[in-house]
Amino acid sequence: RIEAGYPEAVVLFKEQEKLPNCTTIAFPGVMSEALLFLLNRERVYASLGGGHCQKLSHLLIASHIDPVLAQSALHFSLSFETTQSEIERAADHIIASARRLRKLSVHLMGGVV
Repeated sequence: RIEAGYPEAVVLFKEQEKLPNCTTIAFPGVMSEALLFLLNRERVYASLGGGHCQKLSHLLIASHIDPVLAQSALHFSLSFETTQSEIERAADHIIASARRLRKLSVHLMGGVV
């Protein structure tokens, strides 16, 4: 749903074996901290990393992800209690927030993002 609503989104590690309830998505042209801030205001929670001194962008760069793309990534996870309607609501907020920030970034950068 996010890829359809925000075609610039890049789902990282799609082909790798990973936990089925976790994903990392990059939003080119959007700073992850700004996106996280907007999502938190809508009660959609994501992560920039976890644990002491672990920042998602640093882990992604160490995994040979482009540094600029890594700065736009957020990590999402679902619990066994997450409902389909909660997933759809979150996806809608993620798409709207990423579009809003991308539009602002393009405007601030004079069309270059």
